[in-house]
Amino acid sequence: MHCSTHDRVCITPVDRPHLTAPMSDVHRAGSVGWRGHPMAVILVDMDGVLADFEGYRATLMRAMGHPGPPTVETFYGRETYARMFGEPLALVAEGITLVEGFFRNLPLIPGGIEGVRRLQSSGHDVRICSSPLRRNPHCRDEKLEWLRRHLGSDWADEATITSVKSEVVGDYLIDDRPDLKRGIKPDEWSPGPTSDG
Repeated sequence: MHCSTHDRVCITPVDRPHLTAPMSDVHRAGSVGWRGHPMAVILVDMDGVLADFEGYRATLMRAMGHPGPPTVETFYGRETYARMFGEPLALVAEGITLVEGFFRNLPLIPGGIEGVRRLQSSGHDVRICSSPLRRNPHCRDEKLEWLRRHLGSDWADEATITSVKSEVVGDYLIDDRPDLKRGIKPDEWSPGPTSDG
């Protein structure tokens, strides 16, 4: 597993040979991508990778007259609010994410969309794989709407919104959550090709 502490994004190799669907059709024997490297199925999370979940929540908290943390120190931002400002404010911070329109209006993380398109143009099969916030009944539909607006209908149609990312077949997962359990073999991770060669 490779994690960037600056961007809070992890690239995790996935090894789950027992899973053959729902994306088995994208594994093409002998497929070759950019500069002769085998084409990879790359799963990309939305929140914290493409869409600025925590930054937007902090902005809304400040707009309501509440303090927002300078940075969210853990994947679970609610915990940061509870530790820094107490449980009542943590409940407000959590409640903001349950409001209709929250996911639809998430701002872009600079460079995220460009990075996904670059991976795709390098010959990889790139798919969105994101978890819904189960307590927000609008989350799934709003995430798909966000994808249509920022990446296009094809991306939204191919996206997987699931609470169990480990059931989605892919070679790599780009995610902001470093503790995601996915049959990880960190010793087998190696950086993929970059534009520099």
